[in-house]
Amino acid sequence: MSETKDIEQVLAARLAKIEQQKRKDAEEFEQKKKAREEQLEAAKKARREAIDAVVAARVARETREREQWEAWERNERERKQDEEQAVLKAEAERRAEEDKARALQTLLAQIEHAEEQRKLKELQDALPPVTVQEEITDGVFGLTPPTSEMSDHLKRILRQDRDFNV
Repeated sequence: MSETKDIEQVLAARLAKIEQQKRKDAEEFEQKKKAREEQLEAAKKARREAIDAVVAARVARETREREQWEAWERNERERKQDEEQAVLKAEAERRAEEDKARALQTLLAQIEHAEEQRKLKELQDALPPVTVQEEITDGVFGLTPPTSEMSDHLKRILRQDRDFNV
């Protein structure tokens, strides 16, 4: 029986060795698994950070582009408003000049009319008073009073103008 005992001892020793090797392999496997998980976590973290950096850069670029676009639009709006204000100001100045010119033309027309009226009044005042002719005299144009220096036709025109302007 000693042989069986020896075999059993050898088998028990081998089983113990195999168990120890299994535990050692399991520990190594766990260590490798843990190291692999840590590497995977580190790789995921690095990839997440890289993605976050790319996203942050894109967001910053898009924000910067949007701000530049908004600034350009604001400047363009202000430029157009300035142009419109300049056009409106020029139009207002042109209208003011036209109004001023019209007022001056009206004033000039009034002055000319007043001057014509004054000259006409002077001419009428320079005429001798109209007298009723009692005696008939013969003249070049028919019946003319001896004191008249102007024809009846011219007198009639002056009277019509005087009556019209009164």
